[in-house]
Amino acid sequence: MKVLVISQNAFSKKYNNGKTLEAIFSEFKKEDIAQLFFGQNEVPDFDFCDMYFKITDLMLLRSFLKSNANCGEELSTKEFAVQSGLTNRKNSLMFNFAKSQVKYASFLRDLLWLAGRWKSPNLQLWIKNFNPDKIFFLGGNFGFTHRIAVNLSKSLNIPLTTYFTDDYILNPIAKNFYQWCEQKYLTKIFLRTILQSSHRFVIGTEMVSEYSKYFEKSFLPLMNSVPITKYVPYVPNDVIVMSYFGSLHLKRWQVLLQIAKLLPNTVFNVYTINIPEPMILDLFKKANINYKSPVYGDELTSAMINSDILVHVESYDEYYRSLTKLSISTKLPEYLATGRLVLGFGPPELASMKLLSENGIGVVVDFKLIDKKDNTSMDFIIKNATYRSQVGSRGYNFAKTNFNKDINGILFKNIISSTIE
Repeated sequence: MKVLVISQNAFSKKYNNGKTLEAIFSEFKKEDIAQLFFGQNEVPDFDFCDMYFKITDLMLLRSFLKSNANCGEELSTKEFAVQSGLTNRKNSLMFNFAKSQVKYASFLRDLLWLAGRWKSPNLQLWIKNFNPDKIFFLGGNFGFTHRIAVNLSKSLNIPLTTYFTDDYILNPIAKNFYQWCEQKYLTKIFLRTILQSSHRFVIGTEMVSEYSKYFEKSFLPLMNSVPITKYVPYVPNDVIVMSYFGSLHLKRWQVLLQIAKLLPNTVFNVYTINIPEPMILDLFKKANINYKSPVYGDELTSAMINSDILVHVESYDEYYRSLTKLSISTKLPEYLATGRLVLGFGPPELASMKLLSENGIGVVVDFKLIDKKDNTSMDFIIKNATYRSQVGSRGYNFAKTNFNKDINGILFKNIISSTIE
């Protein structure tokens, strides 16, 4: 079974969506997967997959300006991919700046792709040479990617499998009339994609329930999976080390500051790909938060295992709560697989927090309640190493059962190989 993967991001061993895709397709042979992606500054993982085809916004613009029908390019070597990624980093910055200056950028972007110049002879030949049996689509909030996935499924007459990792349409609050129109438009696009799909996956059970009810179609949960290594017994540090690995957007940086105020006598490390604004960096320094660059591979695993507490945060802001209500952080399986206590700070009704609290595999702290309890629950966690070890061990066993890459990779392959619904 050969699968064409369509997504914004390329396969990767470093970045979230790319890592998730590699876990999903871990049981496929290298020659049985190919990827069409649209990210500007993506550098594909050629150790995982040999066949890549890239189409970006700037490539589309150039095809109009130069009247060139062959939009997009096949990436065939590691060297070419790295050069392309470095070149497109500048292009990406330019394009992002241009987008920030245009109020209706997403609408204009969709019009650009609607012209259909992505259907280039180069792409058609590349797909023909690969000859896929199925399409797997990582569905985001870009309408054009949905239309491409549905178009190719119909034109090639092969089944489409769709996976949603975030909710862009049901719960997010529209801040203005334009956003409301965008959500209505995107909902129609989602519906077409779902109707075309033979199998439909979402990030967790909360999303399964809401999407199945709304679209009147069956969905299956598909969480990020990780390699499960031998359990490393927890050894407390002399001074409690708390570590956060993740982004600072969606006002998460504000929650990190609140945590630092609650727990001043700890070492608090924040590993993030985001470069904080000077104002945020100054606030971090005053709160004794250690800003650190992101780590990957063995360094990431080591930094997690050598922590006493792994922190997950979400904002209390009403708008951002609506965005994250059904989402489950792809970082949580990595956290749990280390056997260290996972501490969630944020609204307890969010899917990520409920995963921890309802399964007893982490501790969820609601700031509204912690004030009333005079911080006694936090004191207990900080002072009780045995409790941290017990909760961390439960998290490890849960990850071993539910987020095991080897098990879930086989399960996923069997499901999409099954008879079309």
